[in-house]
Amino acid sequence: MPKYSFTILGKPFCSKKAITSRCRLIRDNYEYGQFLNVSDTAFILECVNVFCPKDKSYLINNIAKIFVDKAPQKLENGYLYHKDTKCFYAILKGNEMKDDFGLFQWIDKYNRDTRMCDIHEAARNAIKNTVISVIKDIKFPHKSEMPNSNVVIQSRDDAHVDHYDKDFSEVLADWIEQKGGIDVVYKKVKPTEPNSSDCEFIEDSTKNDFDSFCSQNSHLRIISKKENLTRPKVKIKDNILSFPPYKCFRTFAV
Repeated sequence: MPKYSFTILGKPFCSKKAITSRCRLIRDNYEYGQFLNVSDTAFILECVNVFCPKDKSYLINNIAKIFVDKAPQKLENGYLYHKDTKCFYAILKGNEMKDDFGLFQWIDKYNRDTRMCDIHEAARNAIKNTVISVIKDIKFPHKSEMPNSNVVIQSRDDAHVDHYDKDFSEVLADWIEQKGGIDVVYKKVKPTEPNSSDCEFIEDSTKNDFDSFCSQNSHLRIISKKENLTRPKVKIKDNILSFPPYKCFRTFAV
């Protein structure tokens, strides 16, 4: 029996992965700037209705058109989103406002503890400057710093900044436990702004505290994108999971 089952426009899907595959197929079938046809628009709109989080509920019944375009260029986890990566954009009714909604991320997060997802995002943002400082002066080609690796990283687009000794999720789990648990830490997360899914801690002192804790309990190294995405990830108890780095499914204000 599948853990999740869904019906989208009358068609059954046995898993979130199956829906993600269909959405990705639709996305990749369009060129940059091209609007979805009627049937594809209907499918994506139904997915929005099913998976849209509460803070993005204004999108429901408020999307006039959907198109595909280049994902935003943004440094995250030590690398740039590839400029040729596609993502969905919505044109909202009435004001022609453009919103690159994070459908794939919503599907992935569905039925997870969204508090932990927000804490994870806020923690990533808290160490962003530290991560950038590690990679900004690296000259490419650069040999991967993964032990016993013979990989030579050719460009920054193929470089990831990786936590070792302890995975990022392990460090985050330890920090959350030290601070009193998920409920306590979640109160330190700033409410998401409208038209954005960026999460940050409210106080700079919290950001600095986690950044310092992370530096004391883990180390950073430059490895290839493939090495980072294929190496085993540590699973953390109490629903504190090792999330993959999302490339293009963040929502941001435009």
